[in-house]
Amino acid sequence: CTTLVLAEGCALAGSMLVSFHEQFWAPYGSAAPDADNADVDVAEAFYSQHEEAFVDDYAATNVVEDFAETYMVFVVEDRPTSDSAVAEKLDFFWDRPAEVERRDRIRAALGWEEGATVAPLTTDSTQTPEDGGDAQQTVEQSVPRAAIITIAVLSALIVALLIAFVVWT
Repeated sequence: CTTLVLAEGCALAGSMLVSFHEQFWAPYGSAAPDADNADVDVAEAFYSQHEEAFVDDYAATNVVEDFAETYMVFVVEDRPTSDSAVAEKLDFFWDRPAEVERRDRIRAALGWEEGATVAPLTTDSTQTPEDGGDAQQTVEQSVPRAAIITIAVLSALIVALLIAFVVWT
Protein backbone atom coordinates (compact mmCIF):
# COMPACT_ATOMS: atom_id res chain seq x y z
CA CYS A 1 0.00 0.00 0.00
CA THR A 2 1.46 3.32 -1.07
CA THR A 3 -1.29 5.54 0.33
CA LEU A 4 -2.98 4.99 3.69
CA VAL A 5 -3.22 1.62 5.42
CA LEU A 6 -6.56 1.13 7.17
CA ALA A 7 -7.88 -1.89 9.01
CA GLU A 8 -10.24 -2.34 6.06
CA GLY A 9 -7.44 -2.21 3.47
CA CYS A 10 -5.49 0.26 1.41
CA ALA A 11 -7.08 3.66 0.73
CA LEU A 12 -7.48 4.55 -2.92
CA ALA A 13 -4.97 7.08 -4.22
CA GLY A 14 -6.68 10.40 -4.88
CA SER A 15 -9.58 9.67 -2.52
CA MET A 16 -10.82 12.41 -0.21
CA LEU A 17 -9.65 10.44 2.80
CA VAL A 18 -6.11 10.16 1.42
CA SER A 19 -6.10 13.89 0.57
CA PHE A 20 -7.41 14.72 4.06
CA HIS A 21 -4.68 12.54 5.59
CA GLU A 22 -1.94 14.07 3.47
CA GLN A 23 -3.03 17.62 4.25
CA PHE A 24 -3.87 17.34 7.95
CA TRP A 25 -2.31 14.19 9.44
CA ALA A 26 0.89 13.47 7.50
CA PRO A 27 2.59 16.63 8.84
CA TYR A 28 2.44 15.15 12.36
CA GLY A 29 4.54 12.20 11.20
CA SER A 30 4.98 9.44 13.75
CA ALA A 31 3.52 11.66 16.52
CA ALA A 32 0.01 11.12 15.10
CA PRO A 33 -2.10 8.14 16.18
CA ASP A 34 -2.22 5.30 13.66
CA ALA A 35 -5.01 5.34 11.09
CA ASP A 36 -6.73 2.48 12.92
CA ASN A 37 -6.08 3.75 16.47
CA ALA A 38 -8.91 3.09 18.92
CA ASP A 39 -6.95 3.72 22.14
CA VAL A 40 -8.68 6.52 24.06
CA ASP A 41 -5.52 7.36 26.01
CA VAL A 42 -3.53 7.83 22.81
CA ALA A 43 -6.29 10.02 21.37
CA GLU A 44 -6.56 12.13 24.53
CA ALA A 45 -2.80 12.69 24.67
CA PHE A 46 -2.72 13.71 21.01
CA TYR A 47 -5.76 15.97 21.44
CA SER A 48 -4.23 17.69 24.48
CA GLN A 49 -1.20 18.61 22.35
CA HIS A 50 -3.22 19.75 19.30
CA GLU A 51 -6.61 20.79 20.66
CA GLU A 52 -6.89 23.75 18.29
CA ALA A 53 -6.72 21.44 15.27
CA PHE A 54 -9.82 19.33 15.98
CA VAL A 55 -13.58 19.92 16.00
CA ASP A 56 -13.81 17.81 19.19
CA ASP A 57 -11.68 15.45 21.27
CA TYR A 58 -12.98 12.30 19.58
CA ALA A 59 -11.71 13.55 16.21
CA ALA A 60 -8.14 13.11 17.48
CA THR A 61 -8.66 9.32 17.70
CA ASN A 62 -7.46 8.73 14.13
CA VAL A 63 -7.68 10.23 10.66
CA VAL A 64 -10.92 8.41 9.81
CA GLU A 65 -12.68 9.72 12.91
CA ASP A 66 -11.30 13.20 12.28
CA PHE A 67 -12.66 13.05 8.74
CA ALA A 68 -16.10 11.91 9.99
CA GLU A 69 -16.36 14.41 12.86
CA THR A 70 -15.20 17.28 10.66
CA TYR A 71 -17.71 16.27 7.98
CA MET A 72 -20.49 16.27 10.56
CA VAL A 73 -19.61 19.84 11.59
CA PHE A 74 -19.41 20.79 7.91
CA VAL A 75 -23.02 19.63 7.47
CA VAL A 76 -24.40 21.07 10.71
CA GLU A 77 -22.72 24.48 10.85
CA ASP A 78 -22.25 27.41 8.49
CA ARG A 79 -18.93 28.02 6.74
CA PRO A 80 -16.33 29.35 9.17
CA THR A 81 -15.03 32.87 8.74
CA SER A 82 -11.81 32.44 10.72
CA ASP A 83 -8.47 31.13 9.54
CA SER A 84 -8.07 28.58 12.34
CA ALA A 85 -6.82 25.03 11.88
CA VAL A 86 -10.38 23.75 12.31
CA ALA A 87 -11.64 26.24 9.71
CA GLU A 88 -8.98 24.96 7.32
CA LYS A 89 -10.26 21.41 7.79
CA LEU A 90 -13.85 22.53 7.23
CA ASP A 91 -12.78 24.42 4.10
CA PHE A 92 -11.41 21.10 2.82
CA PHE A 93 -15.08 20.13 2.33
CA TRP A 94 -16.39 23.60 1.47
CA ASP A 95 -13.87 23.81 -1.40
CA ARG A 96 -15.40 20.72 -3.04
CA PRO A 97 -18.61 21.67 -4.88
CA ALA A 98 -19.88 18.07 -4.85
CA GLU A 99 -19.63 17.99 -1.05
CA VAL A 100 -21.43 21.33 -0.74
CA GLU A 101 -24.21 19.92 -2.93
CA ARG A 102 -24.32 16.77 -0.78
CA ARG A 103 -24.47 18.96 2.36
CA ASP A 104 -27.36 20.93 0.87
CA ARG A 105 -29.23 17.70 0.01
CA ILE A 106 -28.76 16.34 3.54
CA ARG A 107 -29.94 19.61 5.09
CA ALA A 108 -32.92 19.82 2.72
CA ALA A 109 -33.89 16.21 3.52
CA LEU A 110 -33.90 17.14 7.19
CA GLY A 111 -36.00 20.24 6.51
CA TRP A 112 -33.30 22.68 7.57
CA GLU A 113 -33.13 26.13 6.08
CA GLU A 114 -29.81 27.83 5.46
CA GLY A 115 -28.65 29.52 8.63
CA ALA A 116 -30.63 27.24 10.95
CA THR A 117 -29.16 26.98 14.40
CA VAL A 118 -28.56 23.94 16.54
CA ALA A 119 -31.22 24.24 19.25
CA PRO A 120 -34.43 22.51 20.26
CA LEU A 121 -37.47 23.19 18.11
CA THR A 122 -39.56 25.87 19.81
CA THR A 123 -42.94 27.42 19.21
CA ASP A 124 -44.22 30.77 20.33
CA SER A 125 -47.95 30.80 20.88
CA THR A 126 -48.12 33.37 23.65
CA GLN A 127 -49.96 36.00 21.61
CA THR A 128 -53.55 35.31 20.69
CA PRO A 129 -55.59 37.16 18.06
CA GLU A 130 -57.21 39.03 20.96
CA ASP A 131 -53.75 40.34 21.97
CA GLY A 132 -53.10 41.54 18.44
CA GLY A 133 -51.06 38.46 17.58
CA ASP A 134 -51.34 36.21 14.56
CA ALA A 135 -53.72 33.26 14.82
CA GLN A 136 -50.97 30.93 13.55
CA GLN A 137 -48.13 29.79 15.77
CA THR A 138 -44.71 31.15 14.96
CA VAL A 139 -42.23 28.30 14.62
CA GLU A 140 -38.55 29.15 15.00
CA GLN A 141 -36.38 27.22 12.53
CA SER A 142 -33.86 25.17 14.47
CA VAL A 143 -32.19 21.78 14.52
CA PRO A 144 -33.49 19.19 17.00
CA ARG A 145 -30.94 17.05 18.85
CA ALA A 146 -32.24 13.93 17.10
CA ALA A 147 -31.28 15.49 13.76
CA ILE A 148 -27.74 16.08 14.98
CA ILE A 149 -27.50 12.42 15.95
CA THR A 150 -28.83 11.53 12.50
CA ILE A 151 -26.08 13.65 10.92
CA ALA A 152 -23.46 11.89 13.05
CA VAL A 153 -24.77 8.51 11.94
CA LEU A 154 -24.91 9.61 8.30
CA SER A 155 -21.35 10.92 8.56
CA ALA A 156 -20.16 7.61 9.96
CA LEU A 157 -22.02 5.82 7.16
CA ILE A 158 -20.35 8.01 4.54
CA VAL A 159 -16.94 7.21 5.98
CA ALA A 160 -17.76 3.50 6.09
CA LEU A 161 -18.90 3.63 2.45
CA LEU A 162 -15.73 5.51 1.45
CA ILE A 163 -13.61 2.89 3.17
CA ALA A 164 -15.59 0.05 1.60
CA PHE A 165 -15.14 1.67 -1.81
CA VAL A 166 -11.41 2.03 -1.23
CA VAL A 167 -11.09 -1.62 -0.25
CA TRP A 168 -13.26 -2.76 -3.14
CA THR A 169 -11.22 -0.89 -5.73
